[in-house]
Amino acid sequence: MKVLGPTRQIRRMLDRGRFHVYSATLTQRGGRWTVALTGVAAVFHPAQRSSNQRHQLPVGVDRGIKSLAVCADSDGQLLVAFEGVRELRHAEQHLIRAQKALARTTRGSKGYESARARLNKRHRSVALTRKHLLHQVSGTW
Repeated sequence: MKVLGPTRQIRRMLDRGRFHVYSATLTQRGGRWTVALTGVAAVFHPAQRSSNQRHQLPVGVDRGIKSLAVCADSDGQLLVAFEGVRELRHAEQHLIRAQKALARTTRGSKGYESARARLNKRHRSVALTRKHLLHQVSGTW
């Protein structure tokens, strides 16, 4: 099983009784299984909490197609625009080949399933790269 993100903190919270799991949801998307845990954690001590006023001005982030994200302040003035992800452009040739391979197969066959899995893997790679970079962008603001 491959885990995305640090599990050390969750394991420690479970061991100390600070986190109680209410449910676990299994999802299959793009040929991969993911587990999402839902629960409640005990509140931090006031000295360990982060301040509510970390940012001087509120910033809005808009996701786009040509540009990955556009950040603007509360007045609507553009602060910064992050360029679009080149991952899709780099993957276009692979996607075209995978689409053609899928089109040449017979529906319902093992070859069709494997071709569809390869195509899904390519699309998932592009989607996850965009998601990761958007997470990096939102972490800077």
